[in-house]
Amino acid sequence: MQRFLHEGMPDTTAWAQAETFSDSVRILFRDVVNSCQTLLDSAVMYSPQSHLYYARKATLYLYCLDYGNALVWMKKALEKKDLPSLRLSIGMLLQKTGDEPQARTWYRQAADRYRALDTLSQADGMNYVLALALAGEKEHAYKAIDSLIKDTLVRGQLRRTLDDPQEALDAFLP
Repeated sequence: MQRFLHEGMPDTTAWAQAETFSDSVRILFRDVVNSCQTLLDSAVMYSPQSHLYYARKATLYLYCLDYGNALVWMKKALEKKDLPSLRLSIGMLLQKTGDEPQARTWYRQAADRYRALDTLSQADGMNYVLALALAGEKEHAYKAIDSLIKDTLVRGQLRRTLDDPQEALDAFLP
């Protein structure tokens, strides 16, 4: 992709190795992600205190199923700004890599941080409920749904999610 951007010539070596359409899509996506990573590296260089750039790099690694690098960059984002949503994301990445005990610790930390906020947006409320459920505190999560979520459709969907939070995690993370 870099060669194509600079010289107008696509790099066909990887394409020649593609055996299926899925392989082709994966190769194309990897090239796009690599180009985006280059842009984000520049953004990090010019604004190293912004947690958003670090979190975006983590997200791009996640899309490439590179959970190790996604976790590294998500933790760097957390160093820049301690947000409960980042702690929840780190827990999800740890669970996806099979470290469930450590993931539960991060979920509890996220739930504690959400609980400490003065006000919760609806998105924060849903993340709080998810953090509670993934931390194994389903009863607290059900109570939080009833007290925080006013929309009955959202409330119903969250209750169904709590019945199988692993399914929600699998749907959320590739």
